Amino acid sequence: MSVIKARCAQWGWFSCVATLLSGLLALALTQSPLLGVLGIENAFVLGLVVPLLALFLAFDRVIFAAATKNADATAWLAIAKALGLRALVMGALPLLLLMLNALWVPWCSPGQGLAMALLGPGMGIVLAASLGALVYAYVPQRGWALALVLSLWLGSGLLRLALFWGTPAIFLYDRFWGYFPGALYDRGRLFPLPLLTFRMGTLALVALSWLCLALGWEPSSGRARWSKLWQGRYACLRWTALPLGVYAALSFWGNELGHRHSADYIEACLGQKHVSERCLVIGPESVTPRDMRWLGRDCDVRVKQMEEAMQTRHPQRVRVFLFRDAAHKAELMGASNTYIAKPWRHEVYIQQRHWPHPVLGHEIAHVVAGAFGRGPFRIAGAWGGLVPNPLWIEGIAVAAAWEAVGGMDPHQWARALMELDSLPALNDLLGLRFMTQASRQAYTVAGSLIRYLRKVHGAAAVQRLYRGDALKRITGRSLSQFEKAWHAFLRQQVRIPPKALAQARRRFAQRSVFRSPCPHRSALMLDAIAEAHRAGRWSLMGSRCQALLSTDPAMHAARLRYIDALVRQGKMQRASEWAHAFKRWKMLAYDEQAKELRADALWRRGQGREAAQ
Repeated sequence: MSVIKARCAQWGWFSCVATLLSGLLALALTQSPLLGVLGIENAFVLGLVVPLLALFLAFDRVIFAAATKNADATAWLAIAKALGLRALVMGALPLLLLMLNALWVPWCSPGQGLAMALLGPGMGIVLAASLGALVYAYVPQRGWALALVLSLWLGSGLLRLALFWGTPAIFLYDRFWGYFPGALYDRGRLFPLPLLTFRMGTLALVALSWLCLALGWEPSSGRARWSKLWQGRYACLRWTALPLGVYAALSFWGNELGHRHSADYIEACLGQKHVSERCLVIGPESVTPRDMRWLGRDCDVRVKQMEEAMQTRHPQRVRVFLFRDAAHKAELMGASNTYIAKPWRHEVYIQQRHWPHPVLGHEIAHVVAGAFGRGPFRIAGAWGGLVPNPLWIEGIAVAAAWEAVGGMDPHQWARALMELDSLPALNDLLGLRFMTQASRQAYTVAGSLIRYLRKVHGAAAVQRLYRGDALKRITGRSLSQFEKAWHAFLRQQVRIPPKALAQARRRFAQRSVFRSPCPHRSALMLDAIAEAHRAGRWSLMGSRCQALLSTDPAMHAARLRYIDALVRQGKMQRASEWAHAFKRWKMLAYDEQAKELRADALWRRGQGREAAQ
């Protein structure tokens, strides 16, 4: 212990604390297969914390040589101390721990992960340390300097929050924490190429801070002076013209470069509009006017249905942004396979599907619920909706857009989950814990619960809950008591068909994105497998399935695809061996599908009797 104290005294107590905190953050991230290795989501979480620690660390260490008034102290020495060994160790420790964790957890995209770490929290550390050195050098009062630096960090975050609130886009680029992907549970995400040009702007800011520190530096005082900077203002302009120009150009063309996307820019990219009774549909020019009209009529019907279900009236016209496909939507507003609504903007964002659109009603339900939502985002949640509660947010949408999937409604699916002993507890779904659960289970439970609340206590009770009223005040029961009553309703009044349990095992086999190894690579591999299937390249399809199963053996969809590839190649014995695992695991729905694939193959080969058996 005495050795640690001596080292921390020599190193600096704040340096030790900052390094310890960054290491503890990395250890906490290792609890999730998604966040436990370097990647897009991991870089975002690190970027929220580590650059802030670097800012304080630079502030603590950039006392330069001012204490000794060393005449040899230069601006470059100040910068070197700000970006010196302590900041390097503090920033490198979580990266090393997470790379070490990759020995136990699959790390499927190491190149992308390292790039995200360097361009996300790595560049954030450099910027924070540089700004810390610059501010502390020019502002002699330490308290004022600290307040100024924190205002820069907070101001940057508030600006990004304003962009999220004021535009359709859900992705964000920030100078300190890098890239926020928006929907963290959106699978199949790739490296964001606009991050490269965005970080060119960060480098321009770093260069500006270094130049301003060097041009105003006075070695005799160990600080920088505004008077000296003003006296050399013409030289300062010459030196800073290039980084200023780069930063200004990148900021001006932010829409075109993909750093941000305003509503006007997205509307211009899509190209056409259609106004219906209750909606404004904005779609790409590839969509025919007839389809735009049909979507408008679909939207009108959905708005009226959701208003009737919630016993409210939405005050404005709903704006529907229709994109060509998932990739087009991801490019312009940030979500690919995830559908999004922004109730405070009265907008929903969908891609083309068959008519009537299968998800439009659910997203419009979010918008209509905004009529009695809380805070600036018009949603349910703590602190005036600033901390969302997805259990109520998604529950009210599923309950309002009540639809049967696979022949069963959410009540029936919830009953099947209960019979399988897989029904999540409500305590595990409250607040942001909802995001850690598999989406299908979480959405099903939320919808069934809110539908039950409306059935027993009426639509007014649902509105009160959404506004933030306590469940006990509304129903007279605590959360656990209400949960027991809901369970009793499912057991006594909800009937399920004989094969419901087998269907539920298959439907709810997918895990949460936070608990899945390599979810983005797996989603892309499934797309590649489907492409090989469409092309009839069975050998390629089989090899891709094997590659995916080597990373995630519990990916049942890939196992089923591999069995399909085997039977298409006539390898029936091997297909039977792989299919036997489904029976061993009691995955009856998958076992039936595997039998059907083998029967199809036998029938195509003219062996009708064997296929019938």
